[in-house]
Amino acid sequence: MHRIDRIVCTLIIFLALSATPSSAKQKPAEHIWLGTIITMDQKQPIAEAIAVRKGEIIAVGDSSSVLALGDRHTEIIRLEGRALLPGFVMAHEHPGISAVFGGLVDISGFTYPRMVDAFDALSVVVQNSEPGEWVYGIGLDPVLQADFSPPTLAKLDSIAPDNPLFLITQAMHSFWANSKALEAAGITQDIQDPPGGGHYGRDEAGNLTGFIAESAAAAPILKNLRKPLRAAGRLKTVFHELSASGITTVASMGFNPPPWLAKWMAREHFRPIIRQVVYLKTDELSYLPSSPDKGTAFYRIAGIKLWHDGSPYTGTMDIHDPYLHNDVTVSMGIEEGASGEPLITDSVFLSQMLQFDSEGWQLAVHAQGDASNEAVCQMFQQLGRRDLRHRVEHGMLMSPKVVQELAALGMTASFHVDHISYYGDALAHSVLGPERASQMLPIRSAVQAGLRPSLQADSPMFAAKPFHLMQTAILRSTTSGMQLGSQETVGMLAALRMVTIDAAWQLHMDHIVGSLEVGKRADLVEVSSDPLKTDVQNWNNIQVKAVWLDGRQLRP
Repeated sequence: MHRIDRIVCTLIIFLALSATPSSAKQKPAEHIWLGTIITMDQKQPIAEAIAVRKGEIIAVGDSSSVLALGDRHTEIIRLEGRALLPGFVMAHEHPGISAVFGGLVDISGFTYPRMVDAFDALSVVVQNSEPGEWVYGIGLDPVLQADFSPPTLAKLDSIAPDNPLFLITQAMHSFWANSKALEAAGITQDIQDPPGGGHYGRDEAGNLTGFIAESAAAAPILKNLRKPLRAAGRLKTVFHELSASGITTVASMGFNPPPWLAKWMAREHFRPIIRQVVYLKTDELSYLPSSPDKGTAFYRIAGIKLWHDGSPYTGTMDIHDPYLHNDVTVSMGIEEGASGEPLITDSVFLSQMLQFDSEGWQLAVHAQGDASNEAVCQMFQQLGRRDLRHRVEHGMLMSPKVVQELAALGMTASFHVDHISYYGDALAHSVLGPERASQMLPIRSAVQAGLRPSLQADSPMFAAKPFHLMQTAILRSTTSGMQLGSQETVGMLAALRMVTIDAAWQLHMDHIVGSLEVGKRADLVEVSSDPLKTDVQNWNNIQVKAVWLDGRQLRP
């Protein structure tokens, strides 16, 4: 009996020890940061210290209590005037397109403010190319290039008489091709405009002009550019460029490389350098898993990208009132009285939405114009409210009524705020007019309605620079210094949320990244100064000093 008592007693003691809280047995922190910690956690927005072990945040709080979790092996990082933030989350970019277009001839307005200089540079490349070799240019810009005029077929043929020549605008919604390119792609005089939106430019006699609107029409040429291995090396470079800007999670919105390639190119020394969330176009459904939420913390196919309308810079954005008519809109190929139209019929679009929604996939819908956003909102109402966090992409013109209705449906929006900084002057004076331009991108309204919006650069249209995006959302200043829509400015913390926790929420990743909280993964960015104590006018000058992904330092 005594022996049994001893066994029972021993067992009780063993179980009691096993139930000891993990904090009492917790191994020391591997890294501790001391200084200004901006957590994006509403319960504790600012902290003095943070501790990380095995890629997980194990403590956030005051310096003395966090330091107590370290030992002589713990690396202590003193920020000393710098600040630590969650790694930035970009909810709408195009790494695949960036990789493909990154190897093309730069003829952008950022590099060549005059079109004549861009074409001179292009001519040099053509002269150094073998006859019959394709030549691609990227960045032709009717807004930023003051002397822009639509290139004629004769002009393009004179630049490249022996080479297929294909030019892509900065907005990536319109293109020009010479005769050799049209011939090589099988685009002949009798070709019909595609059902998926877009059209081929023609003169009064019905002859092709070389102008092409929207990617569906340009598909016979673009398919050559999209060959996976063509841009494999560039894709890794793109991921490194994103990381250098402090971006630790990126959402790829269509034009995706095969998953095996995207995963491989996002690794360095067999370890990930960025988290990828992927939205597939309808022509990429061969990559779609059998059911949602299959994937890892570093690569996951989240949903489907659908296009309802096009771009304001081609006149394919669907709006209620016509575009302005002037030299600028004429140079963009926008006809007088045009107001755009959907790229797809509402019945076909709704059937796609219903199908993917019923299968549990998140939808990301490209809708720019006010007419497009109204139509899309009505179709979402037919789906009903679900916790899939369906998204509207870009949302240039979105009425207050639509904002409220989308919020009531539990939806969200990702705003292409760089329209304001780079093209705001042209939109106000030449494309939409001052009244509509001041109402575009209703970011504050979206925040107040509970849409939890994110900010995007839509790269490679513009470089994915989080502080530039946030600065624009806060100030809404154009290149000339004009403020567009003061009523839609946001505060510093709201802007920070849109590239951290709210963007992570959009991607269904807010449980692991987006804020610095105990239990989340240690995706961290160290910046040169405290943004909350820096003049907003200088936010674009804040530098990324170090980046950590899952507790591992990536840079410097």
